[in-house]
Amino acid sequence: MEQFEVKARAILLGAAFLSIASADADAQTREQLQGEGEFVRTLIRARDAKDCRLQLRLIDERKTELRSQMHRLKRSKPAAVPMKSDGEAMYLAAQMEGLMNRRALVARECK
Repeated sequence: MEQFEVKARAILLGAAFLSIASADADAQTREQLQGEGEFVRTLIRARDAKDCRLQLRLIDERKTELRSQMHRLKRSKPAAVPMKSDGEAMYLAAQMEGLMNRRALVARECK
């Protein structure tokens, strides 16, 4: 009977830990989404104003922000954990690729 109670407590502690970690990840995701939303709104205003230089500058600044997030993420992970298995790293890489594509389109449109 005691062995069952120990296992049950271990499961509850594990669930509590995962819940706390999940809440922290949700807060970080909300912060990222708010940052992206502000970036997109500003980029749309620059596009509507046909301000090519501002669009390119905004894209470059956002790419720099994403790069610094990626560097922080790499420094926070132990060397044994491959970056390819990390969802956040894959998300940041996809965002950076999208920005590079957007920058190429803006540069082409502004010529």
